[in-house]
Amino acid sequence: MLQPQLPGSNDSVPLLQDSLPRTSRDSDLPLIQELLKDPKFSLTEILRLISLEIVRVIQMIEEQRIRPSKRFKLSFCSTEIRILRALAASAQLAHRYRDKEDVLDLDGPKFNFVYTKIWTCFEEILRKTLGPNSQALAKNIMLQYKDLMVEQEADIRRELKKMG
Repeated sequence: MLQPQLPGSNDSVPLLQDSLPRTSRDSDLPLIQELLKDPKFSLTEILRLISLEIVRVIQMIEEQRIRPSKRFKLSFCSTEIRILRALAASAQLAHRYRDKEDVLDLDGPKFNFVYTKIWTCFEEILRKTLGPNSQALAKNIMLQYKDLMVEQEADIRRELKKMG
């Protein structure tokens, strides 16, 4: 990595000089770990951060090749890249299982859309079946149905959790 330097004692102005190698503090691993704790993590963001970590390690490898005294770190760096690739594969697997796990989200927008459609269809069939002179009866049936669903909600949620 290059960074600007102040003028030297001989009044020459070196424009750029190698900076110190990155430290573990420059690593995005703590951020990746925090993102993985979120059950609805963004796989794209995690894979992007892992790719940046791999690039950081590759930069370290390039720095080690320039400095013969530091070549012992090369095997460590290649191991780190393998570990980062395994982490990426693990994140992809967790994401795949997460998507399979949450099939029926009672509070989600898709379920609410489907339930509203079912409700509307039921109401329409009820009104057609009972006829135009039975609007009050249709309304009463719909209110009783709504009350019954509210009563059953806790049981429905409990049974869905048992199903896993």
